[in-house]
Amino acid sequence: MAVCYLISDNLQDWEEILLKPEPLVSLSAPGVNALVSPQGGRISSLNVGGLELLGGARLAGVPAGILSGCFPMAPYAGRVRDGTFRFGASNVQLPRQLAGHAIHGLLWDVGWEVDGEGRISAQLDERWPFGGSVQQTFSLTRDSLTACLSLTAGTEPMPYSLGYHPWFRRSLGWGGDVELRLNLEAHYATDVAGLPTGRLQSPGVGPWDDCFAVSTPEQVLHWPGAMTLAIQSAAPNVVVFDKLADVVCVEPQSAPPDALNLDEPAVLQPHQSATLNMRLAWQLLAPESA
Repeated sequence: MAVCYLISDNLQDWEEILLKPEPLVSLSAPGVNALVSPQGGRISSLNVGGLELLGGARLAGVPAGILSGCFPMAPYAGRVRDGTFRFGASNVQLPRQLAGHAIHGLLWDVGWEVDGEGRISAQLDERWPFGGSVQQTFSLTRDSLTACLSLTAGTEPMPYSLGYHPWFRRSLGWGGDVELRLNLEAHYATDVAGLPTGRLQSPGVGPWDDCFAVSTPEQVLHWPGAMTLAIQSAAPNVVVFDKLADVVCVEPQSAPPDALNLDEPAVLQPHQSATLNMRLAWQLLAPESA
């Protein structure tokens, strides 16, 4: 039986929750283990040198499927305003899962097929009228985990954006709490709904639940005396969510939230594919390296 550790926004509320039995894709390298769950296609565990990096949260009114591990976001990343957008002559209505908006794509609540070692796939269902399919591959070494998310259009054009949504623990149970060492170029201004307007401004200071344009391919999380983790991706945007006591999210995305309603979204032509890669590279630290 798989075990998932969910962390609330109160440190004293940590508890162990047993999930329904399910097959897990297990990856291993010297000193490192990772588990990928076909339910939601998420990395449910990443343990490096005995330290579990991934956690989650429980928030009232928020679907549990977007609150743990590290899951892929496709065919859109982040929220879509009112769950609606227009593409060509079509007005598309998406499921409204959070505060009247669609959120984080259509794959975190579906089962994925295990296609082989480190490979899983899923079909986009009737909620996405354009069709299409998604694949993920995972490669684990002693010092990194690489995840590749690939979206392939069906028989007609479709708009899209891609992303990964990891939930990292602030404390690894060893060393100090995490420090964010981020390279943020510009902040997407938001409206009263908290959605980007398309206007860029100075990043300012956190805490954040915001999207940023980035020009460097690396964002760093540093746990003094325990570990340094580099999140490496060529994605031009990153969402940072660090408003909870026990977890932080640093999410590479190909476009900001609500991209399907902003200017001209990226479009895949029939049978064309797009990919987003994320590499998590770590270095274990001795206490004196803090």
